[in-house]
Amino acid sequence: MTDKYPGLSSYTDRHGKVRWRYRTKERVVSLPAPNQPGFKEAYQAAVEGRKAPKALVVRMPGAALPGTFGAATQRLKVSVKWLAHDEATRRKNTRLIDEFLDLRVVPD
Repeated sequence: MTDKYPGLSSYTDRHGKVRWRYRTKERVVSLPAPNQPGFKEAYQAAVEGRKAPKALVVRMPGAALPGTFGAATQRLKVSVKWLAHDEATRRKNTRLIDEFLDLRVVPD
């Protein structure tokens, strides 16, 4: 594998995971594994001395990270217990939840 890609080497990190890198006298660049998508582009960028392009991050409106209060709110609003509440109760509780979610954890 290293014959096909000069400068490419692997090592085992302190957690026991095999990691790949491109090394020259001037720099060391971390790379995805040779069998991973994007390896060839990242390797070529490392050889040419430029940074590999990062993936585009697309914000999803209404999305919430797993394990957050936002995710819990989304799960709550589709639960049977929530839907069993009266419309006025759901409206009031939704307002309270939204106020809580809009609070700043650390003041500016």
